[in-house]
Amino acid sequence: MSVTEIAKEITGKDKEDEAINLILRDVIIQKIREARDKIKEYETKYGMDYSSFEKRLKDSDFVRRIEQNGIIRTENDFFDWGAQVTELSYLEEKLREIGS
Repeated sequence: MSVTEIAKEITGKDKEDEAINLILRDVIIQKIREARDKIKEYETKYGMDYSSFEKRLKDSDFVRRIEQNGIIRTENDFFDWGAQVTELSYLEEKLREIGS
């Protein structure tokens, strides 16, 4: 059985493009949930959204507090958080493209 036949069977759609579209939509929605969950973790951890955190990095007192708590860990969080925000935006755009 081909992948498209399986997709049609699982989704109950007769047309290949409808079946693939439905599966792709579900995958994108799942990835959006994962990105939102990860972003929410960072927002909870740092008590602010990404944009606010990025602005606070210009505040020397804030940066000193970060350094005391482990700059490498915070940098890693910052880069991952930014990547999640970017991915979320990208995924939401793709979802709009295929039609939600």
